[in-house]
Amino acid sequence: MTASFRPLVPFILRQAQDERDLTTSRNHLPFALSLSKGESLGHQGFTLIELVVAIAASGVLMALLVSAFAPGTIQSTDPLFSLRAAELGQSYLEDILGRRYDEASPPGNRTRCGEAGGPACVGIGPDGEARGTYDDADDFDGLSEAPVDASGAVRPGYEAYVVAVDVAYAGGDLGLAANDAKRITVTVTDPRGGSHVYAAYKTNF
Repeated sequence: MTASFRPLVPFILRQAQDERDLTTSRNHLPFALSLSKGESLGHQGFTLIELVVAIAASGVLMALLVSAFAPGTIQSTDPLFSLRAAELGQSYLEDILGRRYDEASPPGNRTRCGEAGGPACVGIGPDGEARGTYDDADDFDGLSEAPVDASGAVRPGYEAYVVAVDVAYAGGDLGLAANDAKRITVTVTDPRGGSHVYAAYKTNF
């Protein structure tokens, strides 16, 4: 009789353990429910309103950063514009200064126009020549163009620049007779609209 009930002992013990586990689970049920509702500090999520506010704040911060750094980025290109403008200004001045003083001046300016025994000076302005045949300094007066090379083609990398030339009598600036010197002013406009002015004098000697 005792032997027939012996196998029931483990079963009764297991059943008692299961009942204790069930009781323990029931005692912790409110805590489990609280976790499912997001009340646990480590697993708390974000509401839709919080996400919208966070996105809006990030956008404002990004706009402030861009506005703060953008001027520095633009100004960093200024040295390049200034350098290229200086190259153009120097190039044009050297070209113009290498021409005759006046249309009436013989090659090499061996004879001064306007002096006794010499030809009369023609004056300021182009003398009917095309751009490629300018032969004296004042032919460039009033010129405005994209920078060109010796062949007349626009210089690569300088397409957005504009070069303007003004030539005027300015002998008085040097203590000479008015017609004995011309002031050559080259204005280079860079792609951002900045003006760079360069000037030189050519004398009737």
